[in-house]
Amino acid sequence: MALTETDLNTQLTAIQAAINTALASPTANWSVGQVRFDQQGYLKYLTEMQDALIKQLRSIPCEAIDTVQNYVDPMGHDATEYLGEPV
Repeated sequence: MALTETDLNTQLTAIQAAINTALASPTANWSVGQVRFDQQGYLKYLTEMQDALIKQLRSIPCEAIDTVQNYVDPMGHDATEYLGEPV
C-alpha cells in the first residue's frame, strides 16, 4: 500500500515533534541489566527517519509548474527556470 502525501506529512510532523521533545528534555544514557537506552542512537534514528520521509515527499510528482523566468533565445535554446528545479 502506497502512502499518500498526507500520510507522509503526518508521519513527518510526528517525527519532528519527537525530535523537538528529545532535544528539549535530554536524557542521560542508561542501562539496567540487558535494558539500555542510548539518547544519541535514538536521535540518530529519528533524524534518519525524517530524512527518509523528506526524500519520499520530494519524489512525489507535482502537477503545478511555477516559473521564475521564461526565456527562449532566437536560436531556440530554452533557458526557462522552474521553481524547485535542481540547479
